[in-house]
Amino acid sequence: MTVQFETPTPTEGILHIALDKTDVEPRVEKKLREVSQRVAIKGFRPGKAPAQMVKKMYGEEILIQEMNDLIGGAIDDYFKNNKDIFMLGSPLPMETEEKIDLKRPDTYKFAFKCGIVPPFEYDLAQLYVKDYEVIVDDKAIDRTIHDLQHQHGKFGKADFISNEDIVKGALYDTLHDYSEEGSRPADSFEEGTEEGSAKFYMDVFLPMTQIQEEMKQHFFNSTVGTIIHFDIQDLMSDTEKGLSLLVGKPKEVADKLQGDFAFEVKEIMHQEHPELNEEFFKKVFPADDHKTIEEFRDALKNDTSKYYDTHNKTLKKNQLRKQLVANTAIEVPHQFLKEFILSKSKEETLENIEKNYESIERGVRWEILTTKLNEKFGVQVTAEEVEQEGFNALMQMFSQYGQSPEIVNYVEQMLPEYVKKNASTLVQNVVSSKILDAILQDLTPAKQMVSEDEFWQIYNEQ
Repeated sequence: MTVQFETPTPTEGILHIALDKTDVEPRVEKKLREVSQRVAIKGFRPGKAPAQMVKKMYGEEILIQEMNDLIGGAIDDYFKNNKDIFMLGSPLPMETEEKIDLKRPDTYKFAFKCGIVPPFEYDLAQLYVKDYEVIVDDKAIDRTIHDLQHQHGKFGKADFISNEDIVKGALYDTLHDYSEEGSRPADSFEEGTEEGSAKFYMDVFLPMTQIQEEMKQHFFNSTVGTIIHFDIQDLMSDTEKGLSLLVGKPKEVADKLQGDFAFEVKEIMHQEHPELNEEFFKKVFPADDHKTIEEFRDALKNDTSKYYDTHNKTLKKNQLRKQLVANTAIEVPHQFLKEFILSKSKEETLENIEKNYESIERGVRWEILTTKLNEKFGVQVTAEEVEQEGFNALMQMFSQYGQSPEIVNYVEQMLPEYVKKNASTLVQNVVSSKILDAILQDLTPAKQMVSEDEFWQIYNEQ
């Protein structure tokens, strides 16, 4: 087996691998002997089928499997032994001029396209951050208490829709007739085609606090049985993920819902806020024993200050990340990156990649920088840290529903599968967070006092 690597351009590499039949045949013969001992072929006792018959039936499949194993090992070994090559993603197979004939073994030749990031330098000496301290006044505490009452409130039925209600109802497109009982497919979605539009009919729970302000007037004071019409893409206040969470579909699917939709009100759930008493204080601070509203408010003020300290730290990390990405000259293999993304997702399109490429490239630059920076900082990540990162991400996704024990329990049930599917991203997030923590330790900016509104305006602009 021979492995050769060439770089036609600074950001493009081609890895050539040639397998001789002497590399593959011994592995294939060994695997065939193993298979012949356990395979059951009609007319023969186990392990007694003729070798040629076993080879005819399974030889090509085993040959392909062994070649793939050899190639995969060769790729891994090459880049482990050549750490000076900074590869983006993983190699993509290329079509070779010589067609591989599995029935005439000789030398099998393969080529793989690689995205290469040329060497670059970063500068930590010029980094700076702005440090903010939020003024937590009585109005801020009043808002916090209202939010806590909302989180811990109990739901009962109401006759009319008001601002903090959650409304159960049927959401459906108006291009299809669902008037007859048999035409109402419960919780169904069929994507549109060139011949027809999408069909959507689903029972959903719609929080009034999550819809656009201008849409609320169409819902307020409505009763059970009312049918409300609107443009589906104008419904949710969170234009990025609100509709996706509402219908329980990935964002790329929810984005395809277009045009006039209707919502039939089936049930109005009104939330009653609990009284400010010791029972409520205990729910908010289980480990404490607050007797009076004054003690409770003092505890909230301290807790709220810690909350803003956490977000202020996140803000400082965002400032650092933004500066590092903007000020570090990194050559990205653009064409390879687009091809790599396409190869990893059946639902992705080149048009969508081009549309979002600026954001994609920023994320990739930060991943590259994180890898390079970690050569200096040597950050290690534990399984517990990855799991906590996954938990935090899921809680953020469901933040609109509060942090009730039911929501926490639901998140904990989802967590193992979520961590498994998103492990690499979660690890990357933990590593980058720890690196930014280390950089922040060497910076001592002066604090600036700001109001809550000023802080969130600054925070959201990052």
